[in-house]
Amino acid sequence: MVSLPKALRVKFYRAYEPYEAVRIPMPEYLKREVIETLIREVKRLLDELKSAKVAENAIYSELKDLAGGIFEVASASGLNFEEAASMVIEAFGKEVASKLVSREDVERAYGFRNAEEWSRMIG
Repeated sequence: MVSLPKALRVKFYRAYEPYEAVRIPMPEYLKREVIETLIREVKRLLDELKSAKVAENAIYSELKDLAGGIFEVASASGLNFEEAASMVIEAFGKEVASKLVSREDVERAYGFRNAEEWSRMIG
């Protein structure tokens, strides 16, 4: 497997760190803003990797943890599953979203029922 160049790995972890410990109640607009920021960062890294001609399977493999973390952060901040899922699908499209976020990622963050719904949404 091809791994991210060191500079991109550092950006990857810096992008995720501020959101790892989000466990406080926050206003709805702020919940959306946090998720939108994380989505933007994943999209930026995705574009950088594509422009660096990294193999597609390596790109998705490397970004999976960060992208799956979007649902963990959304859940921890209190954003409902439907809104988080629609933001991810709107930002990446169904095909890319299905490569970045696994059913297991959603189940870990939102439970079995929502993981089933995720599978239907991206299927």
